[in-house]
Amino acid sequence: MTAEDILRQNPRYLTLSKNFDSFFSFGPALLTPDEIDDVLNLKVATVLNGSIHALNIISNMQFTPDFLVSFHSKVMTLLPGDIISTGTPRAVKLTHGDTIECRITGFLSLINNIRDLKLNSRTKGIS
Repeated sequence: MTAEDILRQNPRYLTLSKNFDSFFSFGPALLTPDEIDDVLNLKVATVLNGSIHALNIISNMQFTPDFLVSFHSKVMTLLPGDIISTGTPRAVKLTHGDTIECRITGFLSLINNIRDLKLNSRTKGIS
């Protein structure tokens, strides 16, 4: 999730634009490396309101998972259970009421209903 309005103010705000409460979720379960036959062949899909918006495989990523672990471990300590987030196959604009789903081969789907908390606070008390 990215707050595009903040990112447009300055590209250096990338970290800020991605780290609001509710912007990151994962699950409902995780797999360990020994449970995945070939990470490079995993399919990743972004599904918006029941329709596939984007579909790709890990081997098409700009940087492989092995490279990302090696790269980041040179500047930070990585421990079992740490997560390196890489994003989605293609960005999609989300609006209040949307249902967004992440599908990855072999994992249970992660499904989130989108709520615009600002919208909810503006309409409180209006009948």
